[in-house]
Amino acid sequence: MALPPPTPSFILRTHSHPPTSLSITPRNTYLLTADDHGVVSVVRTSTLRPVRTWAAHSDGVLRVEEWQGGILSHGRDNKLRYWASEAFAEPLGDGGGKGQGGEDQSPGMEWEMDVNALNFCAFSLLSEDGLVALPNLVDSALVDVWRIPSKERVHRAIGRPPDGSIPAVPDGRDKSNPTGLVMALNLHRPPADPSKLRVVAGYEDGGVVLFECDEEMGGWGTVWRGKVHRESVMALAVSPDRTFALSASADRKVIKYFLDKTPLPPAAPSPAPAVSSPPAYPTPQTKSFHTPTPGNSALAIRSDSRIFAVGSWDGSINLHSTRSFKPLGQLSYHRRACSALCFARWNDPPPEEEGVIESDVRDWLASAGRDERVAVWGLMDFGVRRAGEVIGFISGRKADG
Repeated sequence: MALPPPTPSFILRTHSHPPTSLSITPRNTYLLTADDHGVVSVVRTSTLRPVRTWAAHSDGVLRVEEWQGGILSHGRDNKLRYWASEAFAEPLGDGGGKGQGGEDQSPGMEWEMDVNALNFCAFSLLSEDGLVALPNLVDSALVDVWRIPSKERVHRAIGRPPDGSIPAVPDGRDKSNPTGLVMALNLHRPPADPSKLRVVAGYEDGGVVLFECDEEMGGWGTVWRGKVHRESVMALAVSPDRTFALSASADRKVIKYFLDKTPLPPAAPSPAPAVSSPPAYPTPQTKSFHTPTPGNSALAIRSDSRIFAVGSWDGSINLHSTRSFKPLGQLSYHRRACSALCFARWNDPPPEEEGVIESDVRDWLASAGRDERVAVWGLMDFGVRRAGEVIGFISGRKADG
């Protein structure tokens, strides 16, 4: 007998505008959500009730993430802000994160810095080093790396052409820089050599580039450049074990890029290109598959690097094995596009505090949609077959709220 269609375990209605970002804190204690009107909400996972909700930005939030006991938020108002640890403490007043009489209950903002949010590209945080990658302040096709909280720019203009030229048009759309704007970033250190820094960048032309810096030698180089998508990169994720990256676009393709394998030699240039093209670089080893529907806008990889989820414009969410791309199940709840996805931290111990939620938080996948809803899905334990193949499906529990 066929299993019934899976339904969310819980539905959160903490936002009155479409959510744009989801993340979960260490030990899976809090779920952080943010929306396109600048509101950030901190939800305790043991009760699924908001601890605190406040207007963090005057425009939409691109990303919200925990760092050193506080919260980093990146807004379309061109601000990166750090909120004090009291963001996780319930304010005086009612239990819903808002004070009596409607007074402002935002936590203290410890610092902020001006950033470039022209291209909707969110920051990427290297938490242990206190480094963030962001689009360049002047040219949205380039990348800067900053140290926080000192706000020191330690690396600038990553991705500048080898001749050092700067495109005449700030948004990177002129012929001297055909990659266009940077759309997504990931900053990390390769496990084989932690002395190096790496940036994976997805671009407006559908290309994905791996940059690498040897901090002892100085200077950034391009390891490889791949262009499989025909449309702009809409989502990018690097596996927690830092051995591969995934990208999604408006087309039906999801591409896997191997970060730990030797790149392929550059392709021979065409004899007479009609327009300027990027320099010839090695290309990555890749693997790809097509999703059931076109238009993919969100990606998330579970902390064991074995399962990933891709969210689409039609609101559906598909789960796959990262090794074989084998489908593990489809989730359907959102009536509009899926805008963000977040797995709970599979390898972390469960939260220490007790609450009314009985399910294991480590099994959760959270999804946000343009329908102003955040859905929390309880996943079954995924079994293991020979050769490390992942098998399993999604649990079909009824929504509780």
